[in-house]
Amino acid sequence: MAPAPSRRHTVSSIPGWRDRVHGTPKPKASPTPSTPLANARSSANHTYGNDQRRCQPLQIRASSPRALPIHDLADGRGNLDHLLLGPAGVFVLDTKKREGTVCVDGDDLVVTNELDPTVSYREQGLLRAARGQAARLHDLVQERNGRAPWVQPIVVIWGTFPARVHLGKGVTVVHGRELVNWLRSQPHRGVDVLALAEHLQPGRHRRSSRAA
Repeated sequence: MAPAPSRRHTVSSIPGWRDRVHGTPKPKASPTPSTPLANARSSANHTYGNDQRRCQPLQIRASSPRALPIHDLADGRGNLDHLLLGPAGVFVLDTKKREGTVCVDGDDLVVTNELDPTVSYREQGLLRAARGQAARLHDLVQERNGRAPWVQPIVVIWGTFPARVHLGKGVTVVHGRELVNWLRSQPHRGVDVLALAEHLQPGRHRRSSRAA
Protein backbone atom coordinates (compact mmCIF):
# COMPACT_ATOMS: atom_id res chain seq x y z
CA MET A 1 0.00 0.00 0.00
CA ALA A 2 1.35 3.43 -0.90
CA PRO A 3 2.14 5.75 2.04
CA ALA A 4 -0.43 8.42 2.82
CA PRO A 5 0.45 11.89 1.44
CA SER A 6 1.83 14.41 3.93
CA ARG A 7 -0.50 17.14 5.16
CA ARG A 8 0.46 20.78 5.49
CA HIS A 9 -0.23 22.19 8.92
CA THR A 10 -3.06 24.60 8.13
CA VAL A 11 -6.13 25.79 10.04
CA SER A 12 -8.26 22.87 8.94
CA SER A 13 -5.58 20.32 9.83
CA ILE A 14 -5.60 21.26 13.53
CA PRO A 15 -7.68 18.55 15.26
CA GLY A 16 -10.87 19.91 16.82
CA TRP A 17 -10.16 23.53 15.87
CA ARG A 18 -13.82 24.38 15.35
CA ASP A 19 -14.67 23.12 18.84
CA ARG A 20 -11.82 25.10 20.39
CA VAL A 21 -13.00 28.29 18.71
CA HIS A 22 -16.52 27.78 20.07
CA GLY A 23 -15.13 27.29 23.56
CA THR A 24 -16.04 23.59 23.84
CA PRO A 25 -12.76 21.73 23.33
CA LYS A 26 -12.97 18.02 22.69
CA PRO A 27 -11.76 15.93 25.63
CA LYS A 28 -8.42 14.24 25.13
CA ALA A 29 -7.29 11.12 26.91
CA SER A 30 -4.58 11.84 29.47
CA PRO A 31 -2.88 9.34 31.77
CA THR A 32 -2.89 11.84 34.64
CA PRO A 33 -4.97 14.98 35.36
CA SER A 34 -3.15 18.14 34.25
CA THR A 35 -3.74 21.76 33.30
CA PRO A 36 -4.04 22.93 29.65
CA LEU A 37 -0.68 24.70 29.89
CA ALA A 38 0.97 21.62 31.36
CA ASN A 39 -0.52 19.54 28.52
CA ALA A 40 0.87 22.01 26.00
CA ARG A 41 4.35 21.89 27.49
CA SER A 42 4.28 18.10 27.75
CA SER A 43 3.14 17.73 24.15
CA ALA A 44 5.76 20.19 22.96
CA ASN A 45 8.57 18.40 24.77
CA HIS A 46 7.42 15.05 23.41
CA THR A 47 7.31 16.34 19.83
CA TYR A 48 10.24 18.71 19.71
CA GLY A 49 12.47 17.81 22.64
CA ASN A 50 13.61 20.76 24.75
CA ASP A 51 13.80 23.35 21.96
CA GLN A 52 11.86 26.16 23.60
CA ARG A 53 11.33 28.02 20.33
CA ARG A 54 9.25 25.08 19.12
CA CYS A 55 7.39 24.68 22.43
CA GLN A 56 6.14 28.26 22.37
CA PRO A 57 3.44 27.89 19.68
CA LEU A 58 1.82 25.05 21.65
CA GLN A 59 1.92 26.98 24.92
CA ILE A 60 -0.11 29.86 23.54
CA ARG A 61 -3.15 27.60 23.26
CA ALA A 62 -3.53 27.97 27.02
CA SER A 63 -3.97 31.75 26.76
CA SER A 64 -7.70 31.44 26.05
CA PRO A 65 -10.14 28.58 25.44
CA ARG A 66 -11.19 30.48 22.30
CA ALA A 67 -7.68 31.08 20.96
CA LEU A 68 -6.61 29.42 17.74
CA PRO A 69 -2.94 29.09 16.68
CA ILE A 70 -2.00 28.94 13.00
CA HIS A 71 1.47 28.17 11.66
CA ASP A 72 3.24 28.78 8.34
CA LEU A 73 0.71 31.15 6.76
CA ALA A 74 1.75 32.46 3.33
CA ASP A 75 1.43 36.27 3.24
CA GLY A 76 2.48 36.98 -0.34
CA ARG A 77 6.14 37.63 0.49
CA GLY A 78 6.93 34.53 2.48
CA ASN A 79 5.53 32.67 5.47
CA LEU A 80 4.40 33.96 8.84
CA ASP A 81 5.69 31.34 11.27
CA HIS A 82 3.19 31.69 14.12
CA LEU A 83 -0.15 33.47 14.47
CA LEU A 84 -2.68 33.49 17.26
CA LEU A 85 -6.32 34.39 16.61
CA GLY A 86 -8.38 35.28 19.65
CA PRO A 87 -11.03 37.64 21.04
CA ALA A 88 -8.28 40.20 21.74
CA GLY A 89 -7.23 40.32 18.09
CA VAL A 90 -4.58 38.77 15.89
CA PHE A 91 -1.02 38.31 17.13
CA VAL A 92 1.98 37.69 14.87
CA LEU A 93 4.76 35.98 16.82
CA ASP A 94 8.43 36.05 15.88
CA THR A 95 10.39 33.76 18.21
CA LYS A 96 14.09 34.30 18.94
CA LYS A 97 16.43 32.16 21.05
CA ARG A 98 19.57 34.04 22.04
CA GLU A 99 22.65 33.21 24.11
CA GLY A 100 23.47 36.26 26.22
CA THR A 101 21.60 39.11 27.88
CA VAL A 102 19.04 40.71 25.59
CA CYS A 103 17.84 44.32 25.67
CA VAL A 104 15.87 46.48 23.25
CA ASP A 105 17.32 49.66 21.77
CA GLY A 106 14.89 51.38 19.42
CA ASP A 107 14.13 48.88 16.66
CA ASP A 108 17.19 46.76 17.48
CA LEU A 109 17.98 43.89 19.81
CA VAL A 110 21.31 44.13 21.60
CA VAL A 111 22.75 40.86 22.89
CA THR A 112 25.58 41.06 25.46
CA ASN A 113 27.91 38.22 26.39
CA GLU A 114 27.07 37.21 29.96
CA LEU A 115 30.69 36.29 30.75
CA ASP A 116 32.24 39.37 29.14
CA PRO A 117 29.96 42.46 29.15
CA THR A 118 32.36 44.25 26.80
CA VAL A 119 31.34 41.86 24.00
CA SER A 120 27.98 42.43 22.35
CA TYR A 121 26.28 42.52 18.98
CA ARG A 122 23.25 44.30 17.57
CA GLU A 123 20.43 42.85 15.48
CA GLN A 124 19.31 45.85 13.53
CA GLY A 125 15.72 46.46 12.49
CA LEU A 126 14.22 43.41 14.15
CA LEU A 127 11.23 45.31 15.56
CA ARG A 128 10.75 47.11 12.24
CA ALA A 129 10.58 43.72 10.50
CA ALA A 130 7.95 42.57 13.02
CA ARG A 131 5.83 45.64 12.24
CA GLY A 132 6.15 44.81 8.56
CA GLN A 133 4.86 41.28 9.14
CA ALA A 134 1.85 42.62 11.03
CA ALA A 135 1.12 45.15 8.27
CA ARG A 136 1.22 42.46 5.58
CA LEU A 137 -1.15 40.25 7.57
CA HIS A 138 -3.50 43.22 8.09
CA ASP A 139 -3.54 43.84 4.34
CA LEU A 140 -4.10 40.13 3.61
CA VAL A 141 -7.13 39.97 5.91
CA GLN A 142 -8.40 43.27 4.51
CA GLU A 143 -8.29 41.81 0.99
CA ARG A 144 -10.15 38.64 1.90
CA ASN A 145 -12.57 39.94 4.50
CA GLY A 146 -13.21 43.56 3.56
CA ARG A 147 -12.05 44.65 7.00
CA ALA A 148 -9.23 43.68 9.33
CA PRO A 149 -9.05 43.30 13.11
CA TRP A 150 -6.30 44.54 15.38
CA VAL A 151 -2.98 42.92 14.43
CA GLN A 152 -0.25 43.04 17.08
CA PRO A 153 3.36 42.02 16.38
CA ILE A 154 5.15 40.20 19.20
CA VAL A 155 8.82 39.25 19.45
CA VAL A 156 9.21 36.31 21.85
CA ILE A 157 12.63 36.01 23.50
CA TRP A 158 13.98 32.73 24.86
CA GLY A 159 17.10 33.57 26.84
CA THR A 160 18.14 36.13 29.45
CA PHE A 161 15.79 39.08 29.04
CA PRO A 162 15.76 41.15 32.27
CA ALA A 163 12.95 43.46 31.13
CA ARG A 164 10.63 40.42 30.70
CA VAL A 165 8.12 42.60 28.80
CA HIS A 166 9.04 45.63 26.67
CA LEU A 167 6.50 47.81 24.87
CA GLY A 168 7.94 50.01 22.18
CA LYS A 169 7.20 51.35 18.70
CA GLY A 170 4.10 49.24 18.20
CA VAL A 171 5.83 45.94 19.00
CA THR A 172 5.71 43.94 22.23
CA VAL A 173 8.92 42.11 23.14
CA VAL A 174 8.21 39.46 25.75
CA HIS A 175 10.10 36.64 27.41
CA GLY A 176 8.71 33.24 26.42
CA ARG A 177 7.70 32.41 29.98
CA GLU A 178 5.65 35.63 30.22
CA LEU A 179 3.83 35.18 26.92
CA VAL A 180 0.70 33.38 28.13
CA ASN A 181 0.08 35.81 31.01
CA TRP A 182 0.61 38.79 28.71
CA LEU A 183 -1.86 37.41 26.17
CA ARG A 184 -4.43 36.79 28.88
CA SER A 185 -4.12 40.40 30.05
CA GLN A 186 -5.08 41.88 26.67
CA PRO A 187 -8.56 43.46 26.34
CA HIS A 188 -11.10 41.66 24.21
CA ARG A 189 -11.90 43.41 20.93
CA GLY A 190 -14.83 41.29 19.79
CA VAL A 191 -12.95 39.41 17.07
CA ASP A 192 -14.97 36.66 15.35
CA VAL A 193 -12.26 33.98 15.50
CA LEU A 194 -14.16 31.39 13.46
CA ALA A 195 -14.93 33.78 10.59
CA LEU A 196 -11.37 35.08 10.56
CA ALA A 197 -9.94 31.56 10.47
CA GLU A 198 -12.15 30.74 7.48
CA HIS A 199 -10.81 33.76 5.59
CA LEU A 200 -7.24 32.63 6.23
CA GLN A 201 -7.82 29.19 4.75
CA PRO A 202 -5.53 28.31 1.81
CA GLY A 203 -7.17 29.11 -1.51
CA ARG A 204 -9.12 32.12 -0.26
CA HIS A 205 -8.84 35.09 -2.59
CA ARG A 206 -9.56 38.80 -2.72
CA ARG A 207 -13.19 39.79 -2.25
CA SER A 208 -14.91 40.66 -5.52
CA SER A 209 -15.17 44.40 -6.17
CA ARG A 210 -17.23 44.21 -9.39
CA ALA A 211 -19.70 46.97 -9.95
CA ALA A 212 -23.35 45.99 -9.73
